[in-house]
Amino acid sequence: MTAFFIDIDGVLRRGDRAIAGAPEAIRLLRASHPCLLVTNATRLSADEIFAGLVKMGFSISREEVFTPIDATIAYIKKQKPAARCHLIMEGKVRADFAQAGLVLTDTTPDYVVLGLDTKLDYAGLDRAFRNLKAGAKLIAANATRFYPLEDGLHLGVGPFAKALESASGQEAVVIGKPNPEFFRAALERLGSKREETVMIGDDPFDDIQGGKNFGLRTVFIEGTSVAEELKKNSIQADFILTGIAEIARILDRLK
Repeated sequence: MTAFFIDIDGVLRRGDRAIAGAPEAIRLLRASHPCLLVTNATRLSADEIFAGLVKMGFSISREEVFTPIDATIAYIKKQKPAARCHLIMEGKVRADFAQAGLVLTDTTPDYVVLGLDTKLDYAGLDRAFRNLKAGAKLIAANATRFYPLEDGLHLGVGPFAKALESASGQEAVVIGKPNPEFFRAALERLGSKREETVMIGDDPFDDIQGGKNFGLRTVFIEGTSVAEELKKNSIQADFILTGIAEIARILDRLK
């Protein structure tokens, strides 16, 4: 049975608003296909993203939302189940690590874990740098250069990861899309096989090229700010739609 990974931002919602036809498209897909709504966002917890989508009119379950934080926690626990983690991120996502049995500390950590922290300053970066030089390993929950909101593009996690890599001389383990670790963990969550799974997204790099490199079929949703910024790279998807509301017309071809 065909399963779907569906990107959230730019495909299902833009800012705090559902994209026209997206709730109905998800209802159609969920009626006969396993679905996982995926994102590279690290500022909100999966619980917060789920609650926001439900408020917008999406009929989904909490387990159908999958984030880089979910994938990062799964990766760390495979390496060291009770690892000490210095988190550079904000909000309720921090509690997800503690609830998973990981120790939150910026003193002698095993890992420095980088997500989106809009209040990150020199002191915070310097503390992370010093921990990396003392032996901690660097994990970036994603390497996204920028992300879209209703008022335009904003700086993402990637540039901060590059800064810490440059200063520490250490290459980060990057978890989020387009990296295989994210798709691998997502397949485990959904219980699907890669040859039976389709990635629907609006980012030619993270969604389409990442999905194709992992062996997924892909559907590119064009017309978003990110897509317009990156379209010049001409990455080829299996299908191209102007919006997920059009998904019904190609479902038969995705079996």
